[in-house]
Amino acid sequence: MSRRLLITLALLPLITGCVFSGEAIRDEVDSIAWDLRPTELEPQAELRIGRGLLGMAATVARWSDDPDADFAANLVDDVDQVDVGIYELFESRGDAPSGLTADGLEELRDLGWRPVVRTSERRDGARWVLYRSDGGRDQMLVVGIEEDELIVLRLTGDLGGIMDNAIRREDDLIHVAHHIHDDY
Repeated sequence: MSRRLLITLALLPLITGCVFSGEAIRDEVDSIAWDLRPTELEPQAELRIGRGLLGMAATVARWSDDPDADFAANLVDDVDQVDVGIYELFESRGDAPSGLTADGLEELRDLGWRPVVRTSERRDGARWVLYRSDGGRDQMLVVGIEEDELIVLRLTGDLGGIMDNAIRREDDLIHVAHHIHDDY
């Protein structure tokens, strides 16, 4: 195992270009920021993870004896790119926003996103999963709002298998499966 780790570390400089600024999610973040106004956003991290680093992560996961790691590696194989943005929310007045409004979701629809799933828990905040097809590639947008933090995650690739597996592994989403499958 240590030999594999050394080889991986030796190859790391070759894939350093696979992580860089995440300006690709700027349109989505701007739409969400418009919806959350007067709350202000301060970027904490914005980055894009490319196919090289994702492929290496899948390879390392396959070295594990854990069947869940192999399952995750198979899912990562279908992802070409991950864009992540983490933002701190600053309230100029009132309480922290609890989530996106109908107007905010309409702004995201104007960018081609279709809402798929929404979850909300008092303790963990609210999350939305949205989908679109862009240039023949699937894209999934996950928006999470918790107390004083906004997290935006966009996956690009062949994501139909990821959605199907997520639905199969989560009994609570069986009802949603019928609606999602028709859209894919």
